[in-house]
Amino acid sequence: MSRHKHSSQFYLVIFWLLFYAAVQASYREGDVMLGGLFSVHLQGASEDQCGELDTLGLARVLAMIFAVENINNDSKLLSNVTLGYDIRDYCETIPKATRITCDLFKDKCFMNITQSKKGRKSIMALMGPEESSTAVVIGGCLHMLDVLGMSTSATSPELSSDTYSHMYRTVPSDTFRAKAIADIVEHFKWSYIAAVGQDDSYGKNGLWSLVKEAATRNHSFCVAMTEFIPHDSRFTSIRNIVTTLRRLENIRVVILWLFGSYPRHFFNEVNSQNLTGRVWILSDEFTSYSDSDYPALDGSIIVQPRSFPDVGFQKALTIKAIHEYFPEWWREITTLISNCSASMEDTSNKGVCFQNFINRVQNSYASYIIDAVYSVAHALDILVQESSSNMTDNDHHRKLNMDINAMKRLLSKVNFVGLTGNISFNELGDRVSAFYDIVNLQVQEAPNAKQLIKHVLVGKWEENEQRNKRLQLFEKIRWNSPAGSPPKSECLERCSPGTRKTITSPCCWQCVSCPRGTINPIPGSASCIECPRKKQSNEARTKCVDLPLANLKYSSAGGIVILVFCAFGVIATLFTFAVICRFWNTPIIKASSREYGLVLLSSIILLLTLVVINLFEPTDTICKIMYPCRYITYMLAYHPVEFSMDGWYVTVVDCVTTLLTAYGFLCCIFFPKIYIVFFRPELNNLSNIRREVTQFSFETSCVRVNPIFNSNIQHGEVNGMSTSATSPELSSDTYSHMYRTVPSDTFRAKAVADIVEHFKWSYIAAVGQDDSYGRNGLWSLNFIPHESQFTSIRNIVTTLHRLTNIRVVILWLFGSNARNFFNEVNRQNLTERVWILSEEFTSYSDSGYSALDGSIIVQPRSFADVRFQKSLTIKSIQENFPEWWSEITTLISNCSASMKDTINKGVCFQNFINRVQNSYASYVIDAVYSVAHALDILVQESRFSMTDNDHHRKPNMDINLMKRLLSKVNFVGLTGNISFNELGDRVSAFYDIVNLQVQEAPNAKQLIKHVLVGKWEENEQRNKRLQLFEKFAGPLQQAGFRNLNVWNDALPEQEKQLLRLVVGSVSRVLVVQSIRFQVRQAALNAPEGNNRTRLEHTAWIYLWQI
Repeated sequence: MSRHKHSSQFYLVIFWLLFYAAVQASYREGDVMLGGLFSVHLQGASEDQCGELDTLGLARVLAMIFAVENINNDSKLLSNVTLGYDIRDYCETIPKATRITCDLFKDKCFMNITQSKKGRKSIMALMGPEESSTAVVIGGCLHMLDVLGMSTSATSPELSSDTYSHMYRTVPSDTFRAKAIADIVEHFKWSYIAAVGQDDSYGKNGLWSLVKEAATRNHSFCVAMTEFIPHDSRFTSIRNIVTTLRRLENIRVVILWLFGSYPRHFFNEVNSQNLTGRVWILSDEFTSYSDSDYPALDGSIIVQPRSFPDVGFQKALTIKAIHEYFPEWWREITTLISNCSASMEDTSNKGVCFQNFINRVQNSYASYIIDAVYSVAHALDILVQESSSNMTDNDHHRKLNMDINAMKRLLSKVNFVGLTGNISFNELGDRVSAFYDIVNLQVQEAPNAKQLIKHVLVGKWEENEQRNKRLQLFEKIRWNSPAGSPPKSECLERCSPGTRKTITSPCCWQCVSCPRGTINPIPGSASCIECPRKKQSNEARTKCVDLPLANLKYSSAGGIVILVFCAFGVIATLFTFAVICRFWNTPIIKASSREYGLVLLSSIILLLTLVVINLFEPTDTICKIMYPCRYITYMLAYHPVEFSMDGWYVTVVDCVTTLLTAYGFLCCIFFPKIYIVFFRPELNNLSNIRREVTQFSFETSCVRVNPIFNSNIQHGEVNGMSTSATSPELSSDTYSHMYRTVPSDTFRAKAVADIVEHFKWSYIAAVGQDDSYGRNGLWSLNFIPHESQFTSIRNIVTTLHRLTNIRVVILWLFGSNARNFFNEVNRQNLTERVWILSEEFTSYSDSGYSALDGSIIVQPRSFADVRFQKSLTIKSIQENFPEWWSEITTLISNCSASMKDTINKGVCFQNFINRVQNSYASYVIDAVYSVAHALDILVQESRFSMTDNDHHRKPNMDINLMKRLLSKVNFVGLTGNISFNELGDRVSAFYDIVNLQVQEAPNAKQLIKHVLVGKWEENEQRNKRLQLFEKFAGPLQQAGFRNLNVWNDALPEQEKQLLRLVVGSVSRVLVVQSIRFQVRQAALNAPEGNNRTRLEHTAWIYLWQI
């Protein structure tokens, strides 16, 4: 009893400390400081405001403080070292989370500035944030600041990258959750499912993991519908998605990768449209809502990280402790958490409400937060243990101020059994083990006559190399179906014997009866088998049967008519023979070729004989006689007629026989079709036609999935102007501060699709690199991950080698990925493919990539600026940029050794000019002019005036004012009309269609020529967007070809190699230098006064923005 009493007192003290810290300051001094980034309040009306208290966020704060206090009171772990914490609330807003992170690590950002708050120490590691979309942004900040993060609920697979190697996680990645869901789908034999996710890192990367998992299982199930809910139009999108699901009645299983308010809004719409009879497979983000507002959830399944309750944490959270020590918070906690303020007089109700709060805490990743704090503590403990025993306390504390590499080395050694199982991390910061609970949602009647959704644990999933041992279901799942059995979710019922499956989409099919003469005894088969000779199909088309004996008999009416005609023909023929013999020497008989006449009469007798033989019962002997004799007699009958005639009779006979043949074909073959078209249109449909077609159906292995995000851009309060970042990810209100003069890859995808449709390519492959550019550019593809690109490239090329029927491959690659890919293509000798490339590979035109011959590039249109070209002369650069001249000649053209030759000078410099024009130079110029036009609008509106003393002072504007000005920008630049939408994207889009052609160069080497063969322009009318005005093959000397080759054969290979490495960045710098020179010249030539002052000031704004 005494021990139990002391234990209770200990937990009361712990809970008092943790609630005091959480409520008062969320800050505690320690030898080692841990930062906390949690959403304690919901998002308010604006980014600067917080909403109501979020009990889940409060629970996570309590869990972190509980773990810190426990460690500080543990004499075996981190002895003589005290942990402290600085916990902040970011209210579910990413910009606020970014600002808080910068404030927590201000000493990392500005080394010459003191700590953010007086007396506060540097933060060793950051706990949080909660959402994957926020974690992606904060992970980029941590990578930039070179500090450690430890997320406890961000599960996006995007974080499993060396880009976010500073972000460790105690919760498993959604890659494992996708495997768990795939195992459940396979277990219940669901082959036709839908998937809905939110349009951010969590939703897109989660569903993409599921699609990849389906591909690795040879598409045992098909994700027939994949939709994403954007943040800025969530209600409209949800309404359209639910409407689509209502229409697709054969989709009975829907996977939802949603969290936060998204699932609540989604099921509100499900209730509004009364969408029932579906099995919803949910992510864990909806598990905390158990009220009766969502009856459609009955029978659904949740796959959530396994819940591991902590007895110590539960004991600390007692009603007595909270009521006794925190009376001022009692009403708010009971009101906002349990919603029991009206019934708090009843003690039993108090217990029920508080138990609900305890359950909410346990379902809020509390155990994973505690394990995250303990992971850092164990890493620090390893450091203490490795330190010399002779070190003093000051030495220990100084040693604890480590850099990120030391901290990562220590975390790689962490291996302990925590609340959530064994804790260890791989090189990317991901947890090695993964455990999930399979929870069934069951609607039950509550005592107050209301329905209550109960969470019933029905199974578990654990990562295992043996797939059949991962999923364990130990309780019967209650389904929302009349029979209580698992529903079927497939495109159609399996095709019955006698029918074949014809593919209508990658995921669906129709059942069509086998045509006459073919059978299909196998259910679900995609082809019909032709019956052998002397066999025919039965009525059910399931087996071949003997052909029935069907012949015209002598005694039938038809037989009698035929015999009468044959007899008359024989008599007439014999009579004719007798007349010819009697009058053999008369002139008329002589003139008609008597000998050939006898041959013709013999042929007629044979023909009449064949008619009689046809009436006999067919045998093998008769059939062997009939076929050759028929054609021989036809020939013998026609040849004497033609030979015995001359003059115009020959022409008449030839014409008549030819016409009879033509009309025979026309009447027998084509007139029935015309009859159906005009007089029986009900037979002119796909189902009737398919019954008469015998062919095999090939099923595509492609799965459509909408693009998946990879966020790397940080939030801030300034505008950006990108000139070459084309990822559709930036077309989001999340990145509304980033403007672009180059069109989004959304338009490039349309251009590629138009090309594919134009050439009627129906079966293609696509490969992209596993980042924002590759993922968001492609529609359904294989990705090349950054950390294992060589292995992935080798496997992808090997797969393309095997799939010989795929002749068109779309590549969304740039930089070294593209080069490495075609190196592997050459190594494996993969030929006879058409590669549709992004523009990022257009700068490489050497002969090392002969497989590129005949390929297509879809690149932003090249707009040459004559003034820019004229300014880039050897003389002007030498005069105006002497400090750059040596570097240009050495590093770009590598022609310093041959600059004494005037011809070589021109060759090298022309190469540089071509490269500048092909390196988004025009888009850079338009970007600078866009900012200048925005500032000019501000000046015209007289929002601020500048005196002569203000020439070099930067205007002080906020982000909203700058965005308003950019929204008004509308001018004709080098790349066309420049204007931006509300997301900062350029409105217009223009692309060049370039054909790569390998040709022989004078030096006997092959040279890849870039030939402009078409263009694409955004247009509402699809058939007017793509224009191809040149052939995709042929000599370049033909008129109209545009040579975009940027190399000259006089350059050695080493010079080309060096030029590739540096020209991209140096050319952009020279663009700025040239703009600066042009603006200065314009300012000098401008009249005195305000206009000249404004022009000079604008020139400096150009340079600041660049």
